Amino acid sequence: MQLLGETGRHVRLVMRMGQVAGVNLVAAYDSGTISQQGWCDLVRSCRGCAWAEGCADWLDRHPQRADPPEPCRNRVVLMALGRTQAANRQAEPRAATD
Repeated sequence: MQLLGETGRHVRLVMRMGQVAGVNLVAAYDSGTISQQGWCDLVRSCRGCAWAEGCADWLDRHPQRADPPEPCRNRVVLMALGRTQAANRQAEPRAATD
């Protein structure tokens, strides 16, 4: 059984993976796209992931926009959040420029 990793470290990994994936996790939470439980689930999933060391190395090598790698337990959720946020940005009315 995989031991859970230190919470603070995995919060940072989830935030970094979200950034690289083009997901604003704070905005997703603030808008209700993800709930408090959803946020906890992302961190818990990361904490139980056997690939966490590889994750930190992968993030260091991918500072620019990239899809989360296959071993990431949060890959599907982060990609879905990214699609939702991209669609919401496209649907926002453009501010008039003078």
